[in-house]
Amino acid sequence: DPPWYWLVIVSVRLWLQAGFYMILFLAALQNIPPELYEAAAIDGAKPGRQTFWHITLPQLRATSTAVVLLLLVAAFQAFDEFFNLLAKTTWGRPPLVELYYTALGESQDYGAGSAGAMILTVLICAVTLAQGRFMGFGRGEEAK
Repeated sequence: DPPWYWLVIVSVRLWLQAGFYMILFLAALQNIPPELYEAAAIDGAKPGRQTFWHITLPQLRATSTAVVLLLLVAAFQAFDEFFNLLAKTTWGRPPLVELYYTALGESQDYGAGSAGAMILTVLICAVTLAQGRFMGFGRGEEAK
């Protein structure tokens, strides 16, 4: 029953994807040079909040951007959970499930399904580019 099915779907998606993104962040954390923390300690930065905000978080910017982009694409591609949980309903379907029913359902309208897939592709690209520009994806260190 709505809206409780969203809790189940979000829980399943988080459980499936959390480990991969934890590994990405762990690798990024291990890639931060310890000399930065030593230099901050010499300059008088307090360990904890100051070093986190001024050293750790900026060093994780590229990884955070990549993770958000991957999560965005994965959210648009979520199909199997929705299809299996909401197979009999006509409400609350995400775009990919709706495209599946349009193209391969009873009417089998391949043209409308292909047009919808192209619109969804353009939408994903536009949102990805806007989000990448907002978070500074692809900018070098000299652009700051």
